[in-house]
Amino acid sequence: MAQDFMSTHVGGAWSLERIARGLTHRAKGIVAKRPGSARLCVVCGESSADFGPYRGGWSFAPALVREVGYVAGDYDDCYCTKCSSTDRERHLQLYISALGILDDLQTTRVVHFAPELHTRSLIKDAKPREYIMCDVAPKSDEIRQMDLLDLDFADGSVGLFIVNHVLEHVPNTAKALSEIHRVLQPQGLAIMQTPFCLGLVSTGIDSEAARYQAFGQEDHVRLFGMDLFDQLVNAGFSYRGGSHADLLPNVDAWRNGVDPREPFFLYAKVD
Repeated sequence: MAQDFMSTHVGGAWSLERIARGLTHRAKGIVAKRPGSARLCVVCGESSADFGPYRGGWSFAPALVREVGYVAGDYDDCYCTKCSSTDRERHLQLYISALGILDDLQTTRVVHFAPELHTRSLIKDAKPREYIMCDVAPKSDEIRQMDLLDLDFADGSVGLFIVNHVLEHVPNTAKALSEIHRVLQPQGLAIMQTPFCLGLVSTGIDSEAARYQAFGQEDHVRLFGMDLFDQLVNAGFSYRGGSHADLLPNVDAWRNGVDPREPFFLYAKVD
């Protein structure tokens, strides 16, 4: 299943008409209003000569990470020089807008784990019925302290669960996925963007220096291979996303500073 992911896992629940309608959101509007500009941040709408690198860019990334085709964003084009949004926030905003997810939040209870500054603003502006932000180590009073391995929500009580670049940090992936599945209502959606690469399994990496060399970041505990997609399906989820080429055909990845290899990890709970 994993090897066919990019070509066969586009969920039928999202029609081409809906995707086209979703692209009239803010993301497409900004691109259309600023033709010819060099780089463009979909979050703040500002153009600039370039985006800022993450830790010096790809040339400074660990050799193993470069070798295995790490898909987690773009080290060279990470930060917006105007608003400091990251490539993962920009790509997620484009995907969410493309599928019209923001249109459906007014009646939805949304849980956002480890909420990013700009993404949380995007969700708040959509005025969901209830928006709960949580983190294992919250840095703000508006964020509830909670463990992804022991969620404090009733079964079937959440309509949309956002966990963006978090699964690579948790010690037990299966338990985390089980908890997300438990709290989602039937056909509830989960956005689970996660770094991955082809054919890599790592064990026994337990120092910060070794984790940085193996995983690209000291607080990552694993680097997923393509079996990640099977793990998500086997946990009781059905894929509803798609690739950048499928969902964002009119969005220039270079101009917007996003990694076109990163698909949209949108999944629906199935019983």
